[in-house]
Amino acid sequence: VMVGRMGPVVYAPSISQ
Repeated sequence: VMVGRMGPVVYAPSISQ
């Protein structure tokens, strides 16, 4: 799980997504 600008997501390849 990565925390991106859309919130905590599991499908984001990077924190920019």
